Amino acid sequence: MAPEGLQSAPEVQAAIIKEETDGSQLLRQLQRDLPALSPGEDLRHRGRVQGCHEHVFKEIQGEVT
Repeated sequence: MAPEGLQSAPEVQAAIIKEETDGSQLLRQLQRDLPALSPGEDLRHRGRVQGCHEHVFKEIQGEVT
């Protein structure tokens, strides 16, 4: 038996495997629950947002009539 506060090697391995498994399950759940955007879609969305921000900034500066 390992001294108090220390885990034996099999217990440590089991804990590491459990953490990795739990993390993998969480990642799979997030990927399933969140809508996936392809890189192209993400860039187009960023472009639209950037264009909106630029338009609003120009309105504030009085450049857009």
